[in-house]
Amino acid sequence: MFLYPLLSVSLHVLMSRPIEAEPPTASQSDCAASLSLSRIMIVSCCMRAALGVCPLSAARRR
Repeated sequence: MFLYPLLSVSLHVLMSRPIEAEPPTASQSDCAASLSLSRIMIVSCCMRAALGVCPLSAARRR
């Protein structure tokens, strides 16, 4: 007996509405970019560590 996932048959409706807000300041944009980059670096480092790759190890620098 095979089981199949259920498919949704309802139509999806895209709902959007304008939101009035001030654009971010330069320092807010810089902060967001910095946080985003640091998250990418942390995830990349963790993935490499899980695979056993250590780019900053002493053995690699030799």
